[in-house]
Parts: sequence; C-alpha cells; structure tokens
Amino acid sequence: MFGMRYLNLVIISVGLAIMTLFFVFASCSHKRNYFDHTIVKEVDRLRSIEPPPPVINSPVFVLVRIDSVAETSFARLAILYDVVYKKQYKTFADFLYQTINQKIKIMNTTNVNDAFFFNTFKLDDSITAIVRSKGVNEIINKFLIGNKDEYELKHDKSISHTQIQTIAFHLFAIQLIMGRDDYTGAISFRKISSILPH
Repeated sequence: MFGMRYLNLVIISVGLAIMTLFFVFASCSHKRNYFDHTIVKEVDRLRSIEPPPPVINSPVFVLVRIDSVAETSFARLAILYDVVYKKQYKTFADFLYQTINQKIKIMNTTNVNDAFFFNTFKLDDSITAIVRSKGVNEIINKFLIGNKDEYELKHDKSISHTQIQTIAFHLFAIQLIMGRDDYTGAISFRKISSILPH
C-alpha cells in the first residue's frame, strides 16, 4: 500500500515538473515584437521611393545562424529577400517583420556575408550581462547622453568596437537606430519613428 502511494506521488511530481518546464519553454519561445506591423509596412513602402530616404540605409541588426548577429540595412535586407527568401515569405514586409523582431536567424554563408551584411559579430558578454540583469535603460544611463528620442554615445576610449555594436544591437530592440557622423565620428541613436518621413 505504501509503495503504491509513493509511486503515485512520484508520477504526479514528474508530471507537474514536465508541465512546468513545458510552460517555461513555451513562454520563452514567444519573443517580444520589437517592431509592429505599421513600422514594417512603412519601411517596405519607403524602399520603393527614389531616391530612398536615409532610414533605408540605416544600420539594422539581425540574428544569424553563425556569429550571432549581423549589422545590415533595410535596403540590404530587401535585396536578401529578393535573392534568397522570396519563396519562403509572401512579401518583403512579412520577411522584414520576422527578421527585425528576431524570430528567425538568417543563413550566413560567405556569399551572404559579403553581399548583404556590413559585418557579423558575437555580442559582448559584459554589455549583454548588463541588459540581462538591469535592463536596457542601464546601458542608456551608463553609455549615452541625451533624451528619450535621441542619444549620443559618450566619448569613452575604453569602449571597444564590439561593445559599441552590442550596445547598438540592444538599443535597436527598443527601436533606437544608430547613426554615425562621418565628419566628427560621433555615434548617435534616434527613435525610428523620428527618422521615418511623415
């Protein structure tokens, strides 16, 4: 009798543990949508304008299967869609939505890297640890100056290129687009809504 109760308790406990793990993994797999369909459709519309507005060539960060992250642009993603992904996605807007919301990882072979990405890189562990433990606002407070719609990277020679790219990747997830001043070398971040033509 005691053995049967014990066996039932073990079965129930294992079942509850499996259900808990299932719900944890299920909730983790539904990533947040950083960019809504309105923004994606506007970017899709803008790529057909000649000459294209500057936002089309702004840095965009996407997940790739090797090297973790790629820096590209909306214009290059449009070409990538036409060449590689057109059969998988009905429209460029569908592909763009999945890509910039980090729902898919782009294949990155040598040909893809050379033609469609500015560069690929692994995220800096120290910057990503800050985001995981304290949130993106901690990056903003620590490394940037400005207000909620426009920031500039503080001049700090101790920040590596990979750390800057990692900061830009995490800020992209909250719709802050990186810009570089070719004359001064300053790096800024602006809300995508403020740089989309109205």
